[in-house]
Amino acid sequence: MGSIVGWLSYGTDLTEEPAAIMRLAGEDTDSWVTPRLALAARPRSIRSLRTPGGVVAVGLSGQLQNRGPLGETLRQRSRSVTDDDADLVLHNHLAWGESMPERLDGIFASPSGTSGTNG
Repeated sequence: MGSIVGWLSYGTDLTEEPAAIMRLAGEDTDSWVTPRLALAARPRSIRSLRTPGGVVAVGLSGQLQNRGPLGETLRQRSRSVTDDDADLVLHNHLAWGESMPERLDGIFASPSGTSGTNG
């Protein structure tokens, strides 16, 4: 069974709290941490990509049912898209932003975050 956790901080610098993030998410966890935002997922299923606006990250717990058609559509926009579900969700987020859930079919939870150019 998978798990996913997000932490948005308005005071604590999360890059100084790796032990707290691991306590929340558990062992064998993939994480992405900035000073204000942290995502963690188990099994290891966080993908991130540097964009002109900063680093975008998504976590995924679950699976997509429309992996094939979604991948074909996204590969028309970017050759770097793989068939990995978390990678498909990341590229879907980049391509369609807030309307991305309309294009996904499956049983999953997927938080996302963006770290601006200043972290």
